[in-house]
Amino acid sequence: MNLEEYKIAIDNISRQAEIEKKRIATEYALSNNPVSIGDIVEDHFGKFQVTSVEFYYSMPPCCKYRGIELKKDSTPKKNQSNRVVFQSNLIKDYTK
Repeated sequence: MNLEEYKIAIDNISRQAEIEKKRIATEYALSNNPVSIGDIVEDHFGKFQVTSVEFYYSMPPCCKYRGIELKKDSTPKKNQSNRVVFQSNLIKDYTK
């Protein structure tokens, strides 16, 4: 084995480790996720209806929710604006 082969082997190990770290982080975030698509949740800015769930690889890993903003009566706002909320910022969830 020469130096170039060594560097390639180390890079491959590093890439595989990063893939495995993301898999474990995603598994952790999903197992601690109380919200589903379609649920109405609230944070300190207001309510919104979840349209998608993504992952945020922080420490600890958590979910990131995209959704449509709602008025106080839980109907969509006129402008149909979307926003993102992190799982750690949820105040209350209104799961089905």
